[in-house]
Amino acid sequence: MDRVLKAGGVLRIENPHATVRAAYRRALASIPPDEVPDRKRLTYRGRDRGDLVIELIDKPDPGPPPPAPIPVPDTIDPGLPLLAHLAAHPQLLDVSEKTRDRALRLVQALVGECARRGHETRPRDDGPSFELVIRGETIEVTVNEKKDKITRIADEDLARLKYDWQRASPTTVLDWSGRLVMTLPSERRWADRKRWTLDSQLSSLLMTAESIADGRIAARAHAERARIERRERWEQAVQEAREAYVVELNRGRLADQLQAQAHARDLRAYADAITARATTLHIEAECRAALGWAGWIRQEADRLDPLLVAGQLSYLTPDEVPPAKLDPFMPKGMSAYSPLDSPHRW
Repeated sequence: MDRVLKAGGVLRIENPHATVRAAYRRALASIPPDEVPDRKRLTYRGRDRGDLVIELIDKPDPGPPPPAPIPVPDTIDPGLPLLAHLAAHPQLLDVSEKTRDRALRLVQALVGECARRGHETRPRDDGPSFELVIRGETIEVTVNEKKDKITRIADEDLARLKYDWQRASPTTVLDWSGRLVMTLPSERRWADRKRWTLDSQLSSLLMTAESIADGRIAARAHAERARIERRERWEQAVQEAREAYVVELNRGRLADQLQAQAHARDLRAYADAITARATTLHIEAECRAALGWAGWIRQEADRLDPLLVAGQLSYLTPDEVPPAKLDPFMPKGMSAYSPLDSPHRW
């Protein structure tokens, strides 16, 4: 042991002779457990060939201790509401009459332990057996007795035999086995086995039921957080889409105003040219017509000129923007019509 510790926990003996290997193995086997450091153990490789390497390694984590067994009562308490309900409705337990008493006592053991832990037990409204209510989560528990295939001759077939030489054919049927099974959601089962009984597994069953309840609660909390995050992303996307829409709207207005103002300027220049031409006309009617046409063109220029409309000379930010106009600016997979958590979309 000292040599292994001095070597830093790994002692290598290069290709030793078989007798040396055997001597090391005997030495390892003779080391008292109290000489090995806590939570460590000795191991080796190279038993028959190559280098013999002796290592001091960590012991595996033993894990949590097994849960304490739940005591099963010797008698049935008819005063418990669930037990009274199951006794009054025997079809809720798929067991034989021979094992019914034991099945009820196992249920009673769970009822008592659940009450001690602050859980509720009650009959099921939509199926057999009963349900646990753990931290607000409903966990269904079914109780049944396994059936085995057996080969036997029916009594009525034996009754029909009249002579000693006659024979009856055996038939294969399913018969009660006496082995009880309790099942939780997702087909988690605990049953009587050769190495243990269902009685000894009740604490494991209840611990699993609590784990199922905690998992559902955690999943719901995760889903709610995800829903809130999705909604926040949607609201942010709508805000960014609105800002992008307003920028695009004003860019369009600016382009339209520049075009309108240039057109108005061209109209006025043309009206001035018409007026100048009218002064050269010698026929009075033609002169008046030309001047009238120039006047109308100037009115049209004033109508089109954005510089003459004070309300147009500002950055426009509309109070409301319909979803149809925001949708082109939304990220792919999102719509401005409804949030991501809307039942109409997801």
